[in-house]
Amino acid sequence: MKTIGWIATILLLMSFLYICSGVDTSINEDQMYMVVYEVECESCDIHYVNSTGGMSVVDNMKKWSEVVFVKGGTFVRVSAQNNKKAGHVSAKIRINENTLAFESCDGRYCIAAPSGVVKDTK
Repeated sequence: MKTIGWIATILLLMSFLYICSGVDTSINEDQMYMVVYEVECESCDIHYVNSTGGMSVVDNMKKWSEVVFVKGGTFVRVSAQNNKKAGHVSAKIRINENTLAFESCDGRYCIAAPSGVVKDTK
């Protein structure tokens, strides 16, 4: 009988640790998600994670957006570097119309680089 008590205690402890560990249960690795990258600046060089998981580059853009489709759990990132000696850069990643990450910067050759893991957003 003591063995069953110990097993129950261990299972309860493991469940508690799993819940408190920050494991995100909102990631559905079988589902495809629409990821939208958006950048605004005067002149930027842009690097982003594309739909195959590789990096793509776009040069000298002013206002730019790109849509890619990736599986849940995929790491996504966009970076936009200002090509000017001054100015503002903003970069955003949206998933299914909800913002996953946003960064902005001001100044000479600054870089805005939001990133995150694709998951259900609310």
